[in-house]
Amino acid sequence: MQHITELTRTRPTPPLRGLTVEQPPAPKSPERVTLAQLEPRNETLTAAIDAARAWSRRLTDHPEASLILSSQSKGVGKTHIAKSCWWSQYFTAKGYECPSNPFFMADQLSQMLHGADVQRAALRSMIAPGRHRFVVIDDLGIEQNLQYVSGENQTRSRQSIWYNVINHCYESKIGLVITTNLEITKQLPAWVGDAAFDRLMEMAPAGFMIDLSSV
Repeated sequence: MQHITELTRTRPTPPLRGLTVEQPPAPKSPERVTLAQLEPRNETLTAAIDAARAWSRRLTDHPEASLILSSQSKGVGKTHIAKSCWWSQYFTAKGYECPSNPFFMADQLSQMLHGADVQRAALRSMIAPGRHRFVVIDDLGIEQNLQYVSGENQTRSRQSIWYNVINHCYESKIGLVITTNLEITKQLPAWVGDAAFDRLMEMAPAGFMIDLSSV
């Protein structure tokens, strides 16, 4: 993984009028596993892996195709599947190539975009139309409070950030792979906001929002 990290750190980032945007490092674990190599342990994981493989195929003709993996329990495998989606796009006959699609922790991304006066320019740099096919956002729902925002404004500020991210991907035809500890039908819409969730439902239609809570 060392050579991947070094390449990621040295990839140039265009100037954004004084805003410095760091590219996220490659996820460290698990080992590089493709969707084809995943081995489900039970029926719920089988359904989730099947959905991930269907998402990968759908991405060819639907560039905005997205996948949401939810579970209120930790350690069920949703991040493992998300990383497998990430690695699968870069597996060739010669081996693994350097992944360029962004992989963000949700808290990392929200803190990077919070308070940015040029948020649209920052998003175009970090999640670039024409260069990135999809972006992975891991652990949506456990972000820390935003700095310098009063308690009553936390929800509005958080929802504004996630709407901008999701809407940017929607308009730019960039897919999303999201893992979350939030229940899909009520908690997730309340966290990202109804407008952002409406976009997600278009990007990840029936069969691509998977609840792994029963694992």
